[in-house]
Amino acid sequence: MAVQSPRGCAKPDEVEADFRNKSILGTQLGIFGKNETIVRHAEYIGSFLVTGKGHHERAEVVRQKLESARAYTHSKPILILISLQGIKVCRENNEHVYMAHALRRISYATCDPDNLQFAFLAREPKSQPNIQYCHSFVTSTAEQVNFPPCG
Repeated sequence: MAVQSPRGCAKPDEVEADFRNKSILGTQLGIFGKNETIVRHAEYIGSFLVTGKGHHERAEVVRQKLESARAYTHSKPILILISLQGIKVCRENNEHVYMAHALRRISYATCDPDNLQFAFLAREPKSQPNIQYCHSFVTSTAEQVNFPPCG
């Protein structure tokens, strides 16, 4: 589900420099400024369909899949941009948006700092609420995993 961005993603150096100039208090409390974007480097592991009748059932499916993904060695370097508008996953060179999910379509996020993993569940536009996809990632440090929506 690749979507070409007309302007590409924000350049990480510019965004990170902008973060250094802003107070990080709001970010630590999980509060975003109106135009604030958090940028993280990560590795995309993959996406999988998650169906289930309830939140707990879907969360258990995600936990089991992430556990089995720990042995998976193939991944793709990406940038993740998180804002009040939603989550974008971009090519590391910022020229291509692999996926973009509006915040209203994201129902669940989880992280496992011990295994450097995080994931979120998102519903595709115009799909049924009980049919969602889990998008999973790994990072190089546990600190990169602990950010909103997990932190």
